[in-house]
Amino acid sequence: MTPDPPQSADPAPEPAPPARRPEGGQALGPILDTIPQAVFWKDPEGRYQGCNRVFASYVGLDEAALVGRTDRELPWPPEHAEAYMADDREVLEGRVPWRRRVEPVRRVDGSTRWVETTKVPLAGAEGRPAGILGIFEDVTERLRLEAELRDVQELNESIIRSAEEGIVVTDPGLRVRVWNAYMAAMTGLPEACILGRPLLDALPRLEDVGFRDRIRRVLGGEAVAPLEFPWHVDASGTSGWAVDRSVALRDGSGAIVGALSLMRDITARRTAEKALRESESRFRALFESLTEGVALHELARDAGGRSVDYRILDVNPAFERHTGLARQAVRGRLASDVYGGPVAPFLETYARVADGGVPASFEVRFEPMAKDFRVTAVSPKPGQFATVFEDITERLARERDLARLNALYGVLSHLGRCLVRVATREELFQDACRILVESGGYRVAWVLWQDAAGVFLEPLAGYGEAVAAIREVTVRLGPDASGALGPTATAIRNGRVEVCRDFHEDPRTGPWREPARSLGLRSFAVVPLREGSGEAGALLLFGGEPKDFHPEEVGLLEEVGATLSFGLDHLAADAERVRLASQVAQAQKMDSLGSLAGGVAHDINNVLGAVQALAMVHQLQAPEGSRVRRDMETVIRACQRGGNLVKGLLGFARQNLAENRLLDLNGLVREEAALLERTTLGRVRLVLDLAPEPLVVNGDPGALAHCLMNLCVNAVDAMPGGGTLALSTRREGERVRLEVADTGTGMPPEVLEKALDPFYTTKPQGKGTGLGLAIVYGTVKNHRGDLELASAPGEGTRVRIRLPLAGTAAPAPGPRAAEAGGPARARSILLVDDDELILSSIPALVESLGHRVETASSGAEGLARLARGPVPDLVILDMNMPDLDGGATLARIRRDHPTLPVLLATGRADQTALDLVAAHPYVTLLPKPFNLQELGQAIEGYA
Repeated sequence: MTPDPPQSADPAPEPAPPARRPEGGQALGPILDTIPQAVFWKDPEGRYQGCNRVFASYVGLDEAALVGRTDRELPWPPEHAEAYMADDREVLEGRVPWRRRVEPVRRVDGSTRWVETTKVPLAGAEGRPAGILGIFEDVTERLRLEAELRDVQELNESIIRSAEEGIVVTDPGLRVRVWNAYMAAMTGLPEACILGRPLLDALPRLEDVGFRDRIRRVLGGEAVAPLEFPWHVDASGTSGWAVDRSVALRDGSGAIVGALSLMRDITARRTAEKALRESESRFRALFESLTEGVALHELARDAGGRSVDYRILDVNPAFERHTGLARQAVRGRLASDVYGGPVAPFLETYARVADGGVPASFEVRFEPMAKDFRVTAVSPKPGQFATVFEDITERLARERDLARLNALYGVLSHLGRCLVRVATREELFQDACRILVESGGYRVAWVLWQDAAGVFLEPLAGYGEAVAAIREVTVRLGPDASGALGPTATAIRNGRVEVCRDFHEDPRTGPWREPARSLGLRSFAVVPLREGSGEAGALLLFGGEPKDFHPEEVGLLEEVGATLSFGLDHLAADAERVRLASQVAQAQKMDSLGSLAGGVAHDINNVLGAVQALAMVHQLQAPEGSRVRRDMETVIRACQRGGNLVKGLLGFARQNLAENRLLDLNGLVREEAALLERTTLGRVRLVLDLAPEPLVVNGDPGALAHCLMNLCVNAVDAMPGGGTLALSTRREGERVRLEVADTGTGMPPEVLEKALDPFYTTKPQGKGTGLGLAIVYGTVKNHRGDLELASAPGEGTRVRIRLPLAGTAAPAPGPRAAEAGGPARARSILLVDDDELILSSIPALVESLGHRVETASSGAEGLARLARGPVPDLVILDMNMPDLDGGATLARIRRDHPTLPVLLATGRADQTALDLVAAHPYVTLLPKPFNLQELGQAIEGYA
């Protein structure tokens, strides 16, 4: 048995200088391994830095495997690990100079031990703790022994406290040393008031009975006889009595060290003895006043001494009440005459009692009176017997009711198991009806449910012999022709069980009376059933006996109704779970497609960049108005068009958040709404319902505006004949909600399921790319938001976007481009890219701007070029390269050349690229594919 820890696990901290971090681990190791305590030390982050062998045996790891782990990574229960780390924080933060605690530790073998742990801070530089040194010792056995000692002490104290006799221990000076609860109750003196006081000072009445001399004799070694003495006189003048038995208390050597007095209040015993003496006079009063019926009898025998009848000698008034027979009418008569019949009731049993003196007790149905009795027969003298009986007719009826209640408990158990196997509302109700009839004992169970109009209740399920006939009865939810509500409508309206205990007497059952009579039904109960937030139907239960459905049964029927209503909620929750699982699957599919799109976009941007760069160079070199110049213009426009398509792919892939700053969502909605009003030409009514307060989010204004415009254009396209487009915003806790709703044609389920898929569109050829909603989805996910899409044919479409409220300031913008002015200075530029197309095309573009360019085909090659020198004026660095990628290369460049300008070129400006720009000065993002003007501006930005 594992002992309980002490009530106070944290003694008051004592001043102690901070310990120093253990040093010389190799030298200390053998020493630490010889001590029985577990020793460990941690760094300020709670990571273990070392331990001795005892501690390693607890966690099942050697010191090398332990180093670097935290308590969460050790085989402690999670709550233990959190408690250990909380103690560490208190010690490190200086809230306690050291910490000692008795706490449980679970060993690697699964056993739990109690240990006393001490933790102190390790002294570090500038007075800051360098970590924690901890020592704990196994105190399980000590705690067990302490617990056993407490148990023995508590047992002794419990015996003394609970003894049904007064216990007093006095020392040789008659001062009280032990005083138990019995004595406190008997004397009215609590233990706290008498301990240590002279006994006779506290109870001077003992002087009157010679108690002082009696105790002196006991202390002298004399054995004294029990003493009965008057104890007190109450207000009525009646004396109380007590008895004392005193003996000497001896120590281990046999010397007398005090006296033990055992006292008991014997007033009740003395009173009983007096009552016994007065029993003859009091018997008659008792006989007359008993609530149980009592009758005295004498056996009647034939000439051969055989018992053939018994004579009633006397009866008490309760006999008259229970049987309805007057004392004068039965006294002195034979039982066979009184009760009728050839043989006196229960003669054989009574004869055995009267002749053998052995009492008998039994319960019986006494048909002459149509009652149930419990009878006890005893013999006061040979040949006579007395019967004491009580009417248990109502008790047995109650037991029959309890049997019905037990059946209903069984029904509830069956219904609980039913909930886990049914899949539909109809299955739930049909199973419930069957269980209520087969296990609950009802004749018919029937479930009614509101129709669509909410006027009538329609049968949904039923079970029982008469269910087919009952289905023909129509039940209205509203009042009947007289304006009265029937029991079923009343139950549903009030939300509580309604009971009809007898069809023949209840005026509300007019339409039901004849069908019920013909089917042998006499009573019924209506249990309202709730779906969601209100009652929507009812369970009807029919019984074959009048007066069924007592209050306790009605209470359990309410539980049945609550269980069925819970089952409906459970089915609804299951349906919601399936819907959410479908949404998760859709999100996973979109994430996979997004990753694919991002990878494809990166490679296409490299290809487009190479083509566009060479086209621009050839365009500059071709004569004005020449065919080559015109052809290169066409190539450049094609590249730009391809670039726009790639931007769409990157937007869908959630990898192109080009800007991240604080913006007011309400302001963005107003701007897009104004633009939309100028373009829809009055075909669509635009309604704005914006939150009164600013809704500030962190994000890319262009991406969010594009997202909103995509949704609005889709909504306008869905309303060719006109309609209403509603834009609304609201704050929802720490998130904001943007809703776009239209009154258009809506989408069927099969279209709604694919609406977010890229390249899926229902528009005619040339009217859409199918990327609109996919880009919206990607933009929302990139802003750490979620999107909810709801639509149905003829009911329009509603899109809800939820974004987190801004919690921190937007990232600082990167270096700004220098103002144009004056001729560009020729610079030396290092181009680092692994793509051969880029290396063979971009240098010509750079040189056309008047700069010198060198190339490197990897990050390692670029770093080697910088190490050789001379250092260029600027580096164009590709973000995505094998082995040493752009981020790693940039970190090495910054280490050796902190102010060297870098243009970070990437085909997908994802969050990683944005973070690099924000983290490093003199770094600018250069999205691929870039044209001559964009490249020139980026280079001149570091003039």
